[in-house]
Amino acid sequence: LAAAEAMRAIASKMEHGYVLSIDYGYPARDLYASWRRQGTLMAFRRHSPQPDPLADPGRLDLTVHVDFTSLAAAAEGFEAAPLVSQAEQTLVAMRRVGTGQVMYLAADPALEPLKGWDGAEGFFRNLMLAAPMRLPWTRSLRNGYSALEATGAVPGLHLPSALQLCGLLLVYVIVVGPVNYLVLKRMKRLEAAWFTIPALVLGFSGVAYLIGGQVRGRTPVLERLSMIQTWPGGEYAQVDGLVGVFSPRRASYQLDVGAGFLVRQVPAGLGGYGAAESATFEQGDGTTIRDMRVEVGGVETFVVEGNIPAPRFNAQLAYDLNNPKALTLTGKIVNLSEYALAEAVLLAPNGVQRLGNLEPGQTAAVSLQLNSLSAAQASFAAQRPFATLAGGNSLLPFQSAGYDPTVDDILGSTNYYEDRDLYRRYSLLNAMLDPYGGLSGRGNGVYLAGWADVSPLPAAINDEQARVVDLTLVLASLGFQTGESPGTQTLPPGLFMWSVFDSTQGYVTPYDAQLQPGFYVLLFEPLWPLRHQSVEALTLHLSSYGARGETGLRVSLWDFGASEWTSLGPVNWGDVEVPEPGRFVGPGGEIKAQIENPDSGTSRVIGIERSDFTLVVNY
Repeated sequence: LAAAEAMRAIASKMEHGYVLSIDYGYPARDLYASWRRQGTLMAFRRHSPQPDPLADPGRLDLTVHVDFTSLAAAAEGFEAAPLVSQAEQTLVAMRRVGTGQVMYLAADPALEPLKGWDGAEGFFRNLMLAAPMRLPWTRSLRNGYSALEATGAVPGLHLPSALQLCGLLLVYVIVVGPVNYLVLKRMKRLEAAWFTIPALVLGFSGVAYLIGGQVRGRTPVLERLSMIQTWPGGEYAQVDGLVGVFSPRRASYQLDVGAGFLVRQVPAGLGGYGAAESATFEQGDGTTIRDMRVEVGGVETFVVEGNIPAPRFNAQLAYDLNNPKALTLTGKIVNLSEYALAEAVLLAPNGVQRLGNLEPGQTAAVSLQLNSLSAAQASFAAQRPFATLAGGNSLLPFQSAGYDPTVDDILGSTNYYEDRDLYRRYSLLNAMLDPYGGLSGRGNGVYLAGWADVSPLPAAINDEQARVVDLTLVLASLGFQTGESPGTQTLPPGLFMWSVFDSTQGYVTPYDAQLQPGFYVLLFEPLWPLRHQSVEALTLHLSSYGARGETGLRVSLWDFGASEWTSLGPVNWGDVEVPEPGRFVGPGGEIKAQIENPDSGTSRVIGIERSDFTLVVNY
């Protein structure tokens, strides 16, 4: 039936209002109840149901009850990726919700055929152990050292430059030494040096103390640094933050954090210093930390986590796939939130566009040309459901050791150390993303990132004179249209993301790799699950810095139908057209490649400049 597609079409044109559907039907739980053993096809005669729809042809009205649950899901923009299908009927589907996922089963596990199926245990084990791709910044604090650096970079507290310190030290040496000596010699009182030198030392010490006092200021500073994450359609946003208390003198403070937020100190295992010796935590409706002792010029740092109503952003974005050599993402973004975003950027798998400032209610135009020649790095993920791999560790894939450029893309600069405010932003990003920590990559999503000078953290200290410094990074996941259309479609490498699922190598990447004797397994997945009808062509791109002829590599592709590796035989550098390409493309468009350096008895290293795919499918 076309009811779901019709509902999607209606919903896509509406911004407000309701759709009233009147028809014969039931919610899914009633329509597909176990006692309905003869399907949903119904026959009526004179408004009375008939047992046999094939009886008395021409005199019966045939109808099918409507699945109102599916209609409601279509109206809400519900999208689920089919994982297991049989005879064009989806048996298991998955839908991403925030950073998690929901699995949908089309059969009751308490009834036949699942109830007596010998493979049920393995089926549900695979299903329950599967975990979705998780982005680095969804895991709260990841780098304690950078967290302390972020709160330690207190705005307005600028240390004297090295030149100024050297100048003060030079004046001190000259005055205490030559000047003091010459003055006392002229006065013929060299013995007075026993008194003048200690006096000069005390005097310069006092000057240094006054300078330090001016640098530290006289009022404490409360820092509230946070990162807000939102997802399309989500009612709440995740908030991960840091609260820092800076004191210009040795003192004790009381920190109060409002209800709904969890407060803890930076764990020692993440580079922090563990629990404070003099602080007392009290948990009630909120959190109160009493007798928090802070040393002169010190900063006490806490991690704060919670949820707030989600800021809203309306994104109308779509990929333009008409030219595979010039992929573009176009559309617009409307800031419907209360946050005035400064230096906003759009992050895509293979590109970034700087949007400038984005005020509440303001619209930003998007026209981003993507790198179509290389696949994006997928974020670290646990096993995808029903993604069987031969010879691989299917429950715990390998982590990539590549550098994640997301921090640089958000900041727009790599010169962090000359600007104290930029260094604070850099440290906050490092604390949450940790691009050197192995769990890198931003996956297949499109995101809006921007800075605001307010914070959702309800934190305060018991000092009315305290200066409050707020900084928030808003990171919003945006929806997009895939740009797919009926007919033949070419998907270049830029529309794929890669991850490592097995390896004997220390560092694995499809680009600029040095393959020692051994192998690695790469998984290439489209940026979105494909719903293709057939595979027309599959091209493997292999290059090695201008090399020609035979590669010396053993390349195998995973045959999804036979569930086995199939060798491509001797391959040459360049573009390799894969025979019978449909065998090696999974139901969602995924491709698995095993690349091996078979020279086990030598130490020969093969340099691989590029190893990725171009896929041609028919919708």
